[in-house]
Amino acid sequence: MNTASKTAAAEAAAEQIDRLFHELGLAIRWNRPSILLAVYSSEFVRADVEAALSAKLRALDQSVTPYVVVSEENADIPFHLARHPMKNNTVFFVSGLQWGGGIDGRNAYRALNIRREYFVDYHIRAVFWLTKQEETVLPNYAPDFWAFRHRVVEFVGASESARNLPIAREMEWRDLKDGDLRDDTEAKIVWREELLNELPNDDAAIVARADVLHQLAGLYWTKREYSKSLEALQNALKIAERLEDAAKQSAYYNGMGNVYAVQGRANEAITAYQQAVELDAKWPLPYNNLGNLYRALGHGEDAMAAFERAADLNKKRNVSETSKIFISHAWENKVLARRLEAELTASGAEIWVDYLGIRGGDNLPARIAQALEWCDTLLLIWSEASKQSHWVKLEWTTALALEKRIIPCLLDAISLPSILANRQFLNFRNFEQGIAQLRKALNLERVWITPTSDYIPEYAQQAIWGSREEEPYATPPKASPTPVKIALRSTPVNELAVGEVEKMLKEKGFLDVQRNKQGKGLRHQYEMIECHKRKLVRDHSTGLIWQQSGSEGYLNYIEAEAYIKALNRENFGGYNDWRVPTLEEAMSLMEAKQKSELYLNPIFNHTQKWVWTADKRSAAAVWVVYFIFGYCDLGLFDLNFSVRAVR
Repeated sequence: MNTASKTAAAEAAAEQIDRLFHELGLAIRWNRPSILLAVYSSEFVRADVEAALSAKLRALDQSVTPYVVVSEENADIPFHLARHPMKNNTVFFVSGLQWGGGIDGRNAYRALNIRREYFVDYHIRAVFWLTKQEETVLPNYAPDFWAFRHRVVEFVGASESARNLPIAREMEWRDLKDGDLRDDTEAKIVWREELLNELPNDDAAIVARADVLHQLAGLYWTKREYSKSLEALQNALKIAERLEDAAKQSAYYNGMGNVYAVQGRANEAITAYQQAVELDAKWPLPYNNLGNLYRALGHGEDAMAAFERAADLNKKRNVSETSKIFISHAWENKVLARRLEAELTASGAEIWVDYLGIRGGDNLPARIAQALEWCDTLLLIWSEASKQSHWVKLEWTTALALEKRIIPCLLDAISLPSILANRQFLNFRNFEQGIAQLRKALNLERVWITPTSDYIPEYAQQAIWGSREEEPYATPPKASPTPVKIALRSTPVNELAVGEVEKMLKEKGFLDVQRNKQGKGLRHQYEMIECHKRKLVRDHSTGLIWQQSGSEGYLNYIEAEAYIKALNRENFGGYNDWRVPTLEEAMSLMEAKQKSELYLNPIFNHTQKWVWTADKRSAAAVWVVYFIFGYCDLGLFDLNFSVRAVR
C-alpha cells in the first residue's frame, strides 16, 4: 500500500472512530443505552481501533471492559452485562459471537434476540466487534436485536501498526500465557492493583508482591501502557535481586525485552534478553524472543542461532505430565494434610507440603514462592484455622495471582473468601467422599491405603475416614415390587450456596453443562392431562404436576410471586396449591438436547426458556434454571424470567 493509500485509510478509520465516539458520548451524557456494531476485516485494524476508542472513552471517565464469548457457558451476553456491578460507567467491547455454542453454534445470537430489552432496561452501552461472517449471521438469527442497533460502521484496510503487531504477539512472557493476558485485561488489572495494595509490607509477602508486579507488567504491555509495564518490572526486579533469585530476575529482564521490542528500542531489547539468558541459561524463552527480534530486524543468521538454541533447550526440559500439587493448610489441619499427601503420592502425583519442602535455615517466603511457581494445582484445606492463618492467605492469594488451579477442600461450614466463592469445592467432612472427588478432579487412579495410627491420633480417625456403616460388598437390598417415587425437596431455601447446589446436582445425577456435565437426568414418566381446560403435565417419577406452559411474558421476582397467587385464586387446572418450584424440582426437568433448542422434554411448551425458582442465594439473588443453555445460575430480583408453576 503506497503512502497516499495509507493516509486515506487512516483518515477513513479516524472518521469511523469519531462516529462511534459521538454516539457513545451522547448515550453517556443522556444516560441512555447504545448498541453499536463495528465490522472489521483484520485483527490488526481492530486492535488499533479499540486502542484509539478506548483512549477517548477513558477521557470521559468511562471504563472499557472486554466481554469475549468463548463457549455456550457465557453466550447469554445481555444477562451477564446486566449483572455487571459497574455497568453504569462502563462501555463493553463484545466479541466472539460465533463461539456461542448450541447445536448450530448460534446461541449467542439467540440470547441477543430474546433479551434485547435488557440493553434498554439496564442502560447498557456496548460495541459489538463483528467479523464479516458474524455480520452476515446476526440479522438472520437475531433480527429483533438487529433492528435495535443504533449504528453500524465498517473498518477495512491495513493498519499502520500491522507490521509491528506480529512481533508483539510472538513475544512471550515467562509463566504468563498470551490468552490470559488478552482476555478480560481491564478487570485483571483492577484486581491485581487492589491485591498489591492489600499485601502487607513484610518479608512474608515480598515474593507475592513480585509475582503480582510481573503479572501487572504483562497486562499493561497488552494494553500498550509501556511506561507502567516497565515501572512494574523494575520494582519486581529490585525484589528479585534482594532475594538473589536468578530465575525471577531472568523473567523480569525477559519482560523488559518484550516492552523495548514493541517500542522499537531494539538495542535495549537485545541487551535485556541477553541479561535474561545469562541469569537462567537453561530457559528457552529469552532465546525464542531474541530470535523473533533478530528476524524482525533482518538478522537471519542471528535469528536462526537463537531459535536453534531455544529448540535445543526445550527438548532437554523434559516437562513431566504428572500432577504437581501444593497443599496449603493450617497447622491445626496437619493430620488431614499428611493423609492427603500419602493418598495422592501413592496415586502418582508430585506433592509439595511445608513439612516436607522446608528445612532448617531455609528462607521461608522464598521456598513457598518457588513451590507455588512449580505447582499446577493448589489444594486449599479450608477451615476456621485456615481462615485465621496469615501463611494460608499468602499461599492462596499468590496462587490466584499466578492463575494456578485452586481446589478448596472444606472441613467445616466456614465460608470461602468471596473471590473464591464461585469455585467448585470438595466436601472433606467425609474423607472417603472428598478424596474420591479429588482423584476424579485430578484424573488420578485410586490406590488403596490401609489407615494406620502411625501419624493419626485415634480420636481423629473417625473424622478423617468417615463412618463405615456398610461393608464394600454388602448384599444389596431386594428391589421393591412397586415403583418408588423420587423424592425432591419442596421447601424453599433462603441461603442456598453454590457448593450445596453442586453437591445436589451430583447426588441427584441432574444434567448441568457447567457444574455436572456427566449428569444424565431423571428417567421421567410424563403424562399430558387436561383439567378445567388447562393443560398440565404429570410426572409419575416424582409425583409432581407441572404447568405444561407457564407465564406468557417475562416477570421479575415480585411479579412471579403475584403470578402464582393469581393461579391459585382462579383455581388453575382445578388446584389452588401452585407454587414456584425449588431449584431441585426445576433442575429435575433438565435433560440432554434432542431436536429442540432447549434442554427440556418437548411435552412442555418451549416458550419458557428460563424460569425462576423459590431458592435464594442471598437477599438480592435467586437461583434460575436456563433450559436454553442447560444450566442453573443466579439471577437478581429485578431481572425478568418466566414462571412454570408446580404442585
